[in-house]
Parts: sequence; structure tokens; C-alpha cells
Amino acid sequence: MFKVGDLVKRVKVLQNSTKSDSFEWVLSDAYKDDIGIVLEVEAPYSGEKIFNLSYPECFVKVKWQKRHINSPIWHWGEELGAINIEKK
Repeated sequence: MFKVGDLVKRVKVLQNSTKSDSFEWVLSDAYKDDIGIVLEVEAPYSGEKIFNLSYPECFVKVKWQKRHINSPIWHWGEELGAINIEKK
């Protein structure tokens, strides 16, 4: 689970699968140079589905470094990966 203040990057995208009306998470490095900071985390109601996928463990509001849109964007938790920074 993410925490406010965590640095993240986008590691997966939601893509239409070969089956009709079905979607799946696909690993992607399309956003590898963009780093964001977590502003908010919300847990969804459990047991719900959308696009034939189970809801993620959380929704994450991220302010991106290189986005042309200045406002923060909500993401499914499964889209993001934490960036680990070594503390000295």
C-alpha cells in the first residue's frame, strides 16, 4: 500500500485484451522518465468490479513531475510502483 509522500512511477497500463469487453494490466515503460509524489490514498469498496477486473487495493492521487496537466491525477494502485530511495 502507498503512503502520502511516497515517490512513484507508472509501471502498468490498462489494455483491451484479445477477448471482447475484457481488459488486462500490461507492463509498460512508456512513462519510465516521469516521477510523481503521492498526495492522497483511498481504499475502494471491496468486491466491486469494473472492466471485468477486480478493484485494486487502493486509488492513488499523484502529482507528476513532467505532466502537461498541472493538476494531480488519480490512478489505480496497480498502475504504480514505488521508487525506493536509499537513506544514508
